[in-house]
Amino acid sequence: MSKLRRWTPGPSGQASDGLAHLPPPGLVVETVEVDGEALVAFAFPIERGAPDSLTDAEAAVVELVLQGLPTAQIATVRGVAKATVSSQLQSIYRKLGVTSRAELACKLG
Repeated sequence: MSKLRRWTPGPSGQASDGLAHLPPPGLVVETVEVDGEALVAFAFPIERGAPDSLTDAEAAVVELVLQGLPTAQIATVRGVAKATVSSQLQSIYRKLGVTSRAELACKLG
């Protein structure tokens, strides 16, 4: 979530509201012009596991989950046991810091 603040550059090009210091590491900053005024949007990203930390099999399961398939159908499509898919889902949840299919869909969907 981003917070917008008015950004009024002073004579030296620095912000007049005391934000002249360097931003902390990881801060995402975006400047947008609205009605002739420059607004600065900034936020700290939420750090969770990255999708690239998933195995190929886990990534394939995620794709099928995002399509709305239940565990049994995912197992059939993948040609594995239902228990294998359940185990892979638990690993996916742990790696991505989510606890359900709904959270997974919100994070990646």
